[in-house]
Amino acid sequence: LLLLRLRLRLLLLLLLLLLFSANSSLSLPATHGADPALRAALGAASYEHRCVPVLPAGRPRPEKLPREAINDDYCDCADGSDEPGTSACSNGRFYCRNTGAAPKFITSSKVNDKFCDCCDGSDEPPSLCPDTCASAAAAALA
Repeated sequence: LLLLRLRLRLLLLLLLLLLFSANSSLSLPATHGADPALRAALGAASYEHRCVPVLPAGRPRPEKLPREAINDDYCDCADGSDEPGTSACSNGRFYCRNTGAAPKFITSSKVNDKFCDCCDGSDEPPSLCPDTCASAAAAALA
């Protein structure tokens, strides 16, 4: 019985590790959560992001980042501008399109926190948040 319990715990642990690795390998488009003024530039394959780098002890960071470093879930820029679609940088800004309602910015720390801050649900994984923009727009007009 003890051996069976240990095997079940090991199996559960392996399943959790597999689930975590599957979720962490999902990549976001560079434009996800980005300011509309930057979307066109981010869509270009040759785009290089300029920012003030984060400088951890002994690890200098580049001032120009390749497009692949945008929304890679690692905070490279001190201002958080390289991670608009993730919560990697607590001081970044995420743009909620909120189609049909008023667009808005939220802090990147609110992205993927399992709380629907954007009425279109774009700040959370797909299917977690229903799109409530139509009812939000109706409430704003009332």
